[in-house]
Amino acid sequence: MVICLITLPILGILAIFSATHRRLFIEALDCVLRKATFRKCRSRLDERLKSQISGRLLDKNQKLGIFVFKNFELISWILIILLILSLIFSAQGIYNYIKHGNCNGVNSEEFCIINFSKNDTSYGSNEENCTEEDNYTVYLGDYSSKEDNNV
Repeated sequence: MVICLITLPILGILAIFSATHRRLFIEALDCVLRKATFRKCRSRLDERLKSQISGRLLDKNQKLGIFVFKNFELISWILIILLILSLIFSAQGIYNYIKHGNCNGVNSEEFCIINFSKNDTSYGSNEENCTEEDNYTVYLGDYSSKEDNNV
């Protein structure tokens, strides 16, 4: 059931662009809705994905493939918890940015990936280094200074 919860949003996005993923998205949606009403999944999507993922890992590393096959439900729950926590923290950061102007709350000077204008990684021009001597015209490889163009 847990793998159906993980695959539902991923396949929902992929289904927009690919017809092959639409069938899997419908199966995942059916599985989630059936599990929400305490019924068994008919599509066996979780079993197919478990065998596909474990089989590919078995080809690369046998011990890792066996570990994933045996602990697939636990790994799925860990991924679901990480997905939910990521959504919560992203929503909190967006809320703080809209409400306070940064990701971290009131009067915070900490790094905020959403706020480009206040971070050290802003891509604005650095005006203190711009002087008349540093003005160059760049056009099809012409690197002559401004004074040379007036000749």
